[in-house]
Amino acid sequence: MSLSHRLVASLPPILSDATAEGGWWARNWIWLALGTVVLLLSIAFSVFARYLRISLRLFMDTKMPMTAGLGTGRRIEAEPHSFPSLDGTGLVGAFIEPPADVPVRGIVVFAPEFNGDRHSAMNYTRGLPELGFRVFSFDFRGHGESSNEPSYRPTHWVTEHEVGDLLGALAYVGSLPESRGLPIVLMGVSRGACASVLATVQAPHVSALILDGVFSTDLMVESMMKRWAAIFASIHLARPSHPPEVFAILRVMTVLYAELKMRVRFPLVRKALTRLDDVPMLFIWGATDAYVEPHQRIKVYRAKSGVKQMWEVPGAKHNQGVVADPQGYCERIAAFLQSRVLGDGREGSDRGP
Repeated sequence: MSLSHRLVASLPPILSDATAEGGWWARNWIWLALGTVVLLLSIAFSVFARYLRISLRLFMDTKMPMTAGLGTGRRIEAEPHSFPSLDGTGLVGAFIEPPADVPVRGIVVFAPEFNGDRHSAMNYTRGLPELGFRVFSFDFRGHGESSNEPSYRPTHWVTEHEVGDLLGALAYVGSLPESRGLPIVLMGVSRGACASVLATVQAPHVSALILDGVFSTDLMVESMMKRWAAIFASIHLARPSHPPEVFAILRVMTVLYAELKMRVRFPLVRKALTRLDDVPMLFIWGATDAYVEPHQRIKVYRAKSGVKQMWEVPGAKHNQGVVADPQGYCERIAAFLQSRVLGDGREGSDRGP
């Protein structure tokens, strides 16, 4: 007996009689229903597939604003150090040492921004050697003098590869005899800041984080879809007026699709922050940062519990706090480190929603 006949036989007598008298339509309604469902799913899949292709193009090709105003030509004039990433990729870094008359009180591992290299630390970490910190800055894979496998194309999105690079830098610095007993701080800019958060989940010995321009991939992808997808996709899915749940689903599908296509993982900073309650953090954003928008900053900041401070630099764009207010930039970071790492008793003012 076919499936449709078994279903008809199971109906109450009145419905069963009516169905039996309905002829071909009544005997085959289950197949019609299934066919309709398959057709609707096919249409939905084709629409989603089109949208996902557009989203993937935005995800891969949208260019992040590059750091401007930092081309000073200042370089770390020190012997380079070679060390491996977690997967064995060869990386290169260098130390910026404190003055000879300043005792070493801690180590700052600096993670540069996308398209930056170890020498950008000369701009962002000014004043830290005079405070007693050895600054170790390095080149992420595919940048500066570090190597890279042919199958991986670095972008401004943080992946497990950048996290592995930073963990490799931490392991190298921690293995040096002169590092024993010293507090280690991570300082990162933009993608480097994202990698700093994610690496700290696996490195509980990190004492504090300084995060300039940090963002979370999930929030950034949703923002991109709302801003630009409607321009390229004349479909109702791309309307910014849709409920947040619609964009959340599309964002998850976009990230999964990108991971499959690019063969990488895009870990989420916002999720990692919820696991770092005990690590003091200083968040720095440009007040006019059009890339990490105000609503994103609020959600990222709120994801972190425990000791935290936030400074939105007036007039600064993405990664531009050190340009807009160089003296204030140095003073804020110094005060945070003195209070939260060195224990000098100088309390920074916690601020934020």
